[in-house]
Amino acid sequence: MAGFVVSHQLVSLDFDLDRHAVKGLTELSVEPNTQSLTTLRLHCERPVVQSVHVNGVACEFRRHAPGTRRQLVRKLLRTGDEDAEEGELEITIPSSVRIEAAADGLSEGAVPMAFKPLKLRIEFYMARPSAGLVFGCSDTDPSLVTVHTATQMYPSTTRTWLPCVDRIDQRSTWDLFFTVPACTGSLDDPESLLPLTVVSAGELSSLMVHPRDPLRRIFRYIVSTTTPACTLGFAIGPFTSACTLDGSLLANGEDALAGDASVTAVGGKDGESRGSGRDGDAQPGEHAAPPTDAQERPGDGTAPAGSSNDAAAAAAAAAGTDGDGSGDNQQVPSTSGDVADEGAARASRNSKLRKATVDAIGGVFAFTYPGLLGELETTCSFIPEALAFYSQEFGSYPYTSYKVVFMDGLSEPVITCASLTIASTDLLHPRTVIEPVYETRRCLGLAIAQQWFGTYVTPETWSDYWLVVGLAGYIAGLFVKHNLGNNEHRYRLKRDMTRLCHADVNQRPISYPEQPPVVMRDEAEFIQLKAPIILYMLDKRMMKGGMSLGLSRVVPKILVTAMSGDLGAANAVGTGWFLKMCRRVSGVDLQVFADQWILGTGCPVFHFSYAFNRKKLVVEIMMHQESTNSKATAVWARPQLFRGQMTARIREADGTPYEHVLDIRESSCKFEVQFNTKYKRIRRSTKRFHMRQMAAAAEELNVNTEVLGIEDDDETYSNIALFGAENEQEKRDWRVVEWGEDDEESLASATFEWIRMDSDMEWACIVHFEQPDFMWAAQLQKDRDVAAQLEAVYALQFLPSSAASTTLMRTVMDGRVFYRVRVDAALALERFATADLDWIGLHHLIKIYKRRYCLPPLAADGPAADQGDGEDIVAPRLPRPNNFANIGEYFTQKAILAALSNIRDRHSEAPLAARRLMLGALKYNDNSENVYSDCYFLSSLVHSLTNGIIASDRFARTYSVVADPPDDGAVLGEIERLRKLDMLVPSYHNVITRSCMEVLLKLSLSQPQEHLFNTALFFSMATPEAYVGVREAAVGGLMLHWGLGAASFNRFFVMLAADAGAPRLAATVGRYLTELLMIRAMVFGQQHNSLLFMEEEGKEATEHIDTDARLVGGLESLIDSISDSPELRTILAAAMHDSSLAQPARTLLGTVHMLMYQVVDCSVPPPTAKTHKKLKIKLGGRRKSAKAAGGALKQTG
Repeated sequence: MAGFVVSHQLVSLDFDLDRHAVKGLTELSVEPNTQSLTTLRLHCERPVVQSVHVNGVACEFRRHAPGTRRQLVRKLLRTGDEDAEEGELEITIPSSVRIEAAADGLSEGAVPMAFKPLKLRIEFYMARPSAGLVFGCSDTDPSLVTVHTATQMYPSTTRTWLPCVDRIDQRSTWDLFFTVPACTGSLDDPESLLPLTVVSAGELSSLMVHPRDPLRRIFRYIVSTTTPACTLGFAIGPFTSACTLDGSLLANGEDALAGDASVTAVGGKDGESRGSGRDGDAQPGEHAAPPTDAQERPGDGTAPAGSSNDAAAAAAAAAGTDGDGSGDNQQVPSTSGDVADEGAARASRNSKLRKATVDAIGGVFAFTYPGLLGELETTCSFIPEALAFYSQEFGSYPYTSYKVVFMDGLSEPVITCASLTIASTDLLHPRTVIEPVYETRRCLGLAIAQQWFGTYVTPETWSDYWLVVGLAGYIAGLFVKHNLGNNEHRYRLKRDMTRLCHADVNQRPISYPEQPPVVMRDEAEFIQLKAPIILYMLDKRMMKGGMSLGLSRVVPKILVTAMSGDLGAANAVGTGWFLKMCRRVSGVDLQVFADQWILGTGCPVFHFSYAFNRKKLVVEIMMHQESTNSKATAVWARPQLFRGQMTARIREADGTPYEHVLDIRESSCKFEVQFNTKYKRIRRSTKRFHMRQMAAAAEELNVNTEVLGIEDDDETYSNIALFGAENEQEKRDWRVVEWGEDDEESLASATFEWIRMDSDMEWACIVHFEQPDFMWAAQLQKDRDVAAQLEAVYALQFLPSSAASTTLMRTVMDGRVFYRVRVDAALALERFATADLDWIGLHHLIKIYKRRYCLPPLAADGPAADQGDGEDIVAPRLPRPNNFANIGEYFTQKAILAALSNIRDRHSEAPLAARRLMLGALKYNDNSENVYSDCYFLSSLVHSLTNGIIASDRFARTYSVVADPPDDGAVLGEIERLRKLDMLVPSYHNVITRSCMEVLLKLSLSQPQEHLFNTALFFSMATPEAYVGVREAAVGGLMLHWGLGAASFNRFFVMLAADAGAPRLAATVGRYLTELLMIRAMVFGQQHNSLLFMEEEGKEATEHIDTDARLVGGLESLIDSISDSPELRTILAAAMHDSSLAQPARTLLGTVHMLMYQVVDCSVPPPTAKTHKKLKIKLGGRRKSAKAAGGALKQTG
């Protein structure tokens, strides 16, 4: 394709929604680069080409299609397919068409000659397409027909519905025409007719009635910004619920956008129904301000803690909540008039800023189905703030408008197109539901960031794909910090770094020469995880080494360069160019960093220990480095030595933190850091020390002010409250144990309070640091950095003691602590519920739950006497009525119940006190006075209750009839009661029904002798009438319970995988097929424990090869259980070649067919050491390799 470029392309699509057919016409302006051009290669995977004309002259054309089944599978997997890269449609330019030089095309020197463009016209059609272009319907109303593109932001899908040049380095302007019926519904029922709307990439230029058919309309969209074909997308449906987002309020689409062309398209002609009064559509003035910027943010609805986020803080101040949530979970106290006035001024200023940004863009619109206007307003309320943040911080919005459409039938939660986001209706949520807020804002915030990096700025080559993905994820993370608070940002970053360290094993580098297209789901997800973290670390290195502003200067420069045209016609950014710009901005040499993190693999694993040298007054820190790839087997995943600087922070005896930079150059090293405080022991004789500690708590300032961006104010805290330290009776009732009561000598001999490695989170690494448990407790109590608190919680759970349990209990009880730290502390307490510690963890969890979430016990004369701290923990207690206004308390309550369910007694079940508490919470749940829905709370409670009994060795005589004691009711009866109640009064997305089905499946698998699985129930829930989430749970239950043994089940699963109207089910079948393989592999491994015999020198490789052997054996066991019927073989082969099926379904079915019926000569991968013996495992007459099985199942998952 180097011989020409396409500068402009006109596309006209005529849709027949009844027959699921499309008739198309496209005209391409082809600019030759050479006069000897004789053929044109275009990507055209699925469209059936009827005619091709070049400059009005008919010409010959032919298609390159896979000729064998193996070639088809390789094409589906996009491996080694040269034709897919060059293009499937080959067009021969007629000899009568001459390529002539342009009038001003003659030039001298190195300037290339310009030629007159060719006009290429192609007529085509598609019958029942699904790959790339999906026909579907609404989950709630099958009569609402929809069409959407499955755009993936890299060349793969646009070619399936349009002849084009589908490459990342080819961009053009577009003129898009869509001809659709004016309405959808039955003509026999005029009230069911709803206007169809087309929402596409670009700007709506015109909407007209078809000149020959008044019942059809033509939408025209113009994409004036040069855009690659892979970012085109559109959605067609009855999107009568629409609104405009102007940055300050949400207005009904009919009123606010009556004069705008795009909203005229929504409403159609005057008098057409918009659905504004259908099914509970809310008018703008019917509700108070949505709580998504206040009560639902993770600041727990609390007072500000010095957030630098003016917009979020101002919005929160209006509702009396915090936008940062640094360490605060209490309700906001009344503020002074000056503070209120200042907050109102900031809110007004930021509202004007958002409105100005949206006005500059040209319009921000949201669309969805009838009856969902209220959910649409709530879900999209933050979008103007996101657009304003990205525009102000990094660069102006690159398109003329932004649109988001929520619809059913998507295989992914979010599809990003140029100036358009197509999102699943699963992301829509009402104001009364809490959990979806976080995931929705994360998904849509990332989708909006991809408008800058992904659709506008693209990668130069596939080896630069990581950079565009990373830049979008990086700025999306900064928006999370801006919108949800600094604590939420650091918590997510810490978790993502931990996930990366566990995932970066045997992985390829995220960038390497001749990198193929990234089409495998697991590979793309890994890059999406690692790339933003690498850019975060790069930003830290630049700021520390060069004293610059880091990426905050580089990212705007990239966008300025792109908008000025200096990035080239493709607006593509490369890794080398990016690193040079970073070096020019910061002055830091980044070659070593790039070699380790971008071109290398793995993450470092550090082992640190320390010793205090009293003679030298230095702290000796010993370090040993390993890699997550230390035991990797892939040739590209060789372990490497990571070099760089790491910050160690020592909080010395006087309470002052001192930072020391460790220069890591070797795998093992000892560092000596100077001790600054005059040596003295920290005298911590328990009572005086803790009283002094409590007195100093109010004056303690944050040592991380500059790092965390938190200012000192009345609501900040420096120490976790020492619950139970003053009241002796309370101390006995709660079994409070202070540090030093068991080992006062070691506590008193400490010379500093704690040491923290990598305090600035500059490394994506695993740190194993050895320091006493009381130091971890001090770090948890005094360090206000969320990452430091999480490290301390994680360390304490592996150092069980009564004092550590007390520290974690106080963390959970302190409402000022960030709620995610409280959640992790509650979950850690389950490890302290052991007989060795006299079940102190269980005691603390139950005491916390009864104190905060249960009604006080009644005294003898009737009213509540006290908190009941002295009662036996087994004594029952009624739960308080639900009140989820404090979001932090809500999540902490769920975490305590989950922790209780993980405790095990001698019967391998949760203790009686925990079971009674959970069952009582379920039976007596009262949500009558709560403004929020309790569906997710009940769902979590069902899982917790089931988890507490799932492994019981006395299940048959206890839980299948009634609980212990009998008056507590039946556990299974309560689950069934909830499921039936959810059928009568459906919860949000039927989350309760789905949870009930999931726990019933778990119980049936863990207690097979009880025959708890209800096949008829699961089949009834797998029908199209059920919500898609419930269908997924039902299909998974049927597959995991019955396997693929019966032919009737096989036909059912194949039918589901081939259902183009529900693409999520195809992925579900693949995912559960993988889980079924894992279950069979575990069973096979238990039955064949002595399968492999290795020489003594090969011990290190035994575990990996044994895992491969179990995988092969499990796969063989699974295949042997499948009926080898000609009918199933025919179904699978036909499905693999059926072009009307979606690509995930075809890939899944083709892979299953290949594994079942194609003999592959493979063996278990040999170990790298020469002394290891090469093994070949023959099972059941077939030979399968772990490599082939693993690769195939990765694609299906």
